[in-house]
Amino acid sequence: MSKGKLAAQCSHAAVECALKAKRIRPNELSSWLENGARKIVVAAPNLDALKRLFGECQAEGLVSYMVRDAGHTEIPRVP
Repeated sequence: MSKGKLAAQCSHAAVECALKAKRIRPNELSSWLENGARKIVVAAPNLDALKRLFGECQAEGLVSYMVRDAGHTEIPRVP
């Protein structure tokens, strides 16, 4: 995955998490925005490990989103 595609995927996740937080935790969203809007990005060696990490995030009550790549956003000749 190129750096550009990775950035796009992280952006997709950040937007989805913000929209989800707006629906389910609007007060926490405001506080998050006012305090630097920190994000946690994870990588995993395989899909099973990623699903396990996602499940752990949900179990801890973290607003989270797992991007499922459709393979359409890679731009040729861009590193």
